[in-house]
Amino acid sequence: MNKDSGNAILGISFKIDAIVKGVVRINTCVTQQKNANNVPIMFYTPNQTNYVQEYRFQPGMGQEIGQDKVTFDLNYLVAFGLDQNIREYHPIIISINYADSG
Repeated sequence: MNKDSGNAILGISFKIDAIVKGVVRINTCVTQQKNANNVPIMFYTPNQTNYVQEYRFQPGMGQEIGQDKVTFDLNYLVAFGLDQNIREYHPIIISINYADSG
């Protein structure tokens, strides 16, 4: 986390091994809705602009997604509350999906 001109910036870094093109999606401040069988059917974020980041990647091993590529301004996130104690609330969800059809 960096503090730059009064702004608190959260940077996330990780590595990916991939044999196909894909997309990493990071959602913050997520609430989920479940169906009658308790299966998640919908995820909600306060808005796309400040709470969702995506990064596209190509096939390759040991690809590093650095803190400079995935960043969140904590001034927006803290206003919503990263530490809420709600049963269906998740401060962060990272999903990886393939980008090709088939």
